[in-house]
Amino acid sequence: MPHLRQWSRKRGEQPSKMMPFAATEEQFREALAKQYGAITFIDDVVGRIVAELEERGELENTVFVITSDHGDMFGDQGVMLKMAMHYEGPIRVPYVLSGPGCASARSDAFASTLDIGPTLLDLAGADPMPGVHGRSQVAVLTDAEASVRDEVYIEEDEMFDAIGAGVPLRMRTLVTDSGRISVYEGASSVSSSCTTLIPGRPTTGGRTRTPPPTRASSWCGWCRRRWRTATSAGSRVRWPDP
Repeated sequence: MPHLRQWSRKRGEQPSKMMPFAATEEQFREALAKQYGAITFIDDVVGRIVAELEERGELENTVFVITSDHGDMFGDQGVMLKMAMHYEGPIRVPYVLSGPGCASARSDAFASTLDIGPTLLDLAGADPMPGVHGRSQVAVLTDAEASVRDEVYIEEDEMFDAIGAGVPLRMRTLVTDSGRISVYEGASSVSSSCTTLIPGRPTTGGRTRTPPPTRASSWCGWCRRRWRTATSAGSRVRWPDP
């Protein structure tokens, strides 16, 4: 990722409050202290809500969801924040759900933010909402070994050029049990790049001559085709720069 290398060369410099940057040790320690403080604060507030619901006799009739809109690099690859980096940190979003009928367990099953609405409707005994792409995760809540997804598809669109491609960022990522593939749209040097990250194996990188699709609805199929090409027998395996 050329933009990640560029940020690393300017360690300690943050162009704006929203842009990722390579932190110094001092910056990381300050962020870590504030993060622990925020977690402690949230834990205290959730505890007060639980105590109030218990006092009112509503605790057993309440579903708790603790989640976020994204994760964070928080030091992975030496970088803070997120944007244009679909590594494990930014895309592994916190998702804790607790309520009546939910088993106490941790699951490795795939889940998407799109699944939260359908899951809550299912738990409430309401009819599914038509046209929603998400899937109910109730089966996973009752059996941590269950799964309702084989893959997760991630989209990121920004209103500005975040990686020096000459156009506003458009990034798509497909995650499966085998690994992860990300593609960018932009300048030819960026849009043709295809990086696949496979857990437990070397990183497979390559080039694709097929231009990325112009319609968002076509990106998922295009990612799958690039994935099959990158992981097919005989593909050249190399270790690209971050």
